[in-house]
Amino acid sequence: MTQHALLMVHRASHSVERLAQLIREKGFEPTVLASRPTGKAGAVDSFEAACHKLDLRYCLTGSGEITLADTFNTLQALPGDYKFALSVWDGHRMVMTQVNERLGASDVSP
Repeated sequence: MTQHALLMVHRASHSVERLAQLIREKGFEPTVLASRPTGKAGAVDSFEAACHKLDLRYCLTGSGEITLADTFNTLQALPGDYKFALSVWDGHRMVMTQVNERLGASDVSP
């Protein structure tokens, strides 16, 4: 069975491609949860094109933030054998920690 990772991306960041590739190199299949970009024309289209290019499953939140509810909704909507959540944006740190706790993944408390 494929092992998944939830990749949390701030405002549909352009870094999604590189981060997804790094996760795949480690043997996990990334599922991307991105907060919706605000005030950037074409950002959603660019994000979706990047996800399609890499054949990534993804969800966009309805706002510029990712909440705990968003993460659980994504895990339910795009099921898989999730092993951990990862975000490189400090603003997602608390949510990432809570998701990792729920998944049983090792994490350092913030």
